[in-house]
Amino acid sequence: MSNIYLIRRLLASIGDAICIEPVISLAHEMVHQQGGQVWLQCDDRIADFFRQHPLIAQILLPGQVLPSDTQTVLDISTGDQCPSIRSLMTGGKFNAAELFCDASIVDGHPLAFDGRAPKLYFSDEEKQRINFIRSSIPKKKVAVQIKAGHWWKVYPHLKTLVDLLAKQEDIQLFLTNDEAISFKTPGMIPLVRLPYRDLMVWLGAMDLFIGLDSGPTHVAAAV
Repeated sequence: MSNIYLIRRLLASIGDAICIEPVISLAHEMVHQQGGQVWLQCDDRIADFFRQHPLIAQILLPGQVLPSDTQTVLDISTGDQCPSIRSLMTGGKFNAAELFCDASIVDGHPLAFDGRAPKLYFSDEEKQRINFIRSSIPKKKVAVQIKAGHWWKVYPHLKTLVDLLAKQEDIQLFLTNDEAISFKTPGMIPLVRLPYRDLMVWLGAMDLFIGLDSGPTHVAAAV
């Protein structure tokens, strides 16, 4: 069996989960020439983001047994072990992907972050769906995320922006969280409570995404 290098990610935050992707790609670059494989262990919902990732040899769910010779690259199973959460608690400014790389060890060596952005991957069928959305909605497709999971992450005038965008005849507006329903913006299409892969597809079809620090914003950037 090839050497297995495990990345364990069990916290529920979408943004932090996606910011782990550079660890996956950098770890793979370090170990693939020696026959190593990168495995990911995470909960089922987070696993949806990575099911098409070409560099992950296997995804394990919590409780599944690991081979005895597994080497752990990064283990985030509680909030105290999460580098970005620790940085947030101490008031540090951070690039989450860089922090995760700093905390990752492969064969005794830390991962050298090279500035790459997280990347998520589509299946061929999902790419066809994206092309269908783009062709069936000829207007410019703009999605707006108007709220984040933490109360202090807020832009003060997003409702005004949404109203202005909705008045543009060449724009089809989408809103990506539950407040979209209460806005009752004419012509707006809500993208709320979607399965994660469906959210990826819709955001992959957008021409523009506007959002604060939130899960859908990380998804939009990664696709």
